[in-house]
Amino acid sequence: MTRGRVGGKVVSEVAAAAAVRLLLWTPPRRVALRVADGVSRPLWFLWGRRRRDELVSQIRAALPDADERRARRIARMSFALLPRNLAEIGHPRSLGGGGRDGAPEFVGVKSSPEAEALLAGQVILVSGHFASWEVACVAVNRRLGHPVVMPVHELPLASLEREVLRNRLRCGRDVKFLTRAASGDARAGLLAALRERSSIALLADQRVRGGVAGKLLGRDVLLNDIPARLAVMSGAPVVMFRARSVDLHRYEIDLGPVFRPEDFNGDTAALTQKINDIFGQWISEAPEQWLWNRRRWRPAEE
Repeated sequence: MTRGRVGGKVVSEVAAAAAVRLLLWTPPRRVALRVADGVSRPLWFLWGRRRRDELVSQIRAALPDADERRARRIARMSFALLPRNLAEIGHPRSLGGGGRDGAPEFVGVKSSPEAEALLAGQVILVSGHFASWEVACVAVNRRLGHPVVMPVHELPLASLEREVLRNRLRCGRDVKFLTRAASGDARAGLLAALRERSSIALLADQRVRGGVAGKLLGRDVLLNDIPARLAVMSGAPVVMFRARSVDLHRYEIDLGPVFRPEDFNGDTAALTQKINDIFGQWISEAPEQWLWNRRRWRPAEE
């Protein structure tokens, strides 16, 4: 990369970081979320027509009953999750710490008695990119009563990542956000947490190298089998969870169903498929609540 391009990239990153701080992290949380919803509209068009059309095609392929108009509405609403989530993680109380503005409101937690009973012990919480997943993890942890470890990806802008890390650390000992920068190897950090009898929380709709062949929404894809392998290795039950955005300020949490590794006789592929059957159900129920903008599963032929 030439010196001019490097300089231009640095200037762009500094400008982007400054805009995020000014628009999404400086105002009170409620104001910031409204701003995030507002800026998502121009960003949607700046994203480019080709990308928008690809996203709509991806949604229509996954949801055959969705016509062009509905698929575009789903794509637009899903895209708005990006700035909303960026606003959430920039406000301390969204991640459980103190702050001058109000924390997220949870208007209800739908959970099964089996899921609630398991929260007293070690569990593997499994979710996906539904609404604000980090906020959902903090909400579920309040019901756990003991620490949970959750691996997260760093933000592309280093200066913003440092500020988000400070907010994450304000969760205290309740939620430990595990980053590659902090651990060197997130998988090793998760294994260490399981050996210490801590609970862990995972996003299982990430693309991974390898995986197992399975189905999602009727398509043959490679599924992320890390949660199933960790469950079989540790003996900890899998408890599914997700957040659903009711409006800009409030969330509902679904906790459950539950999958016990002993019921699968060590078959990680079967457990992985069960986890993704729930993902397919959740995506079909509320497709606008899931982040579609990346291809999160690889085709099975890859």
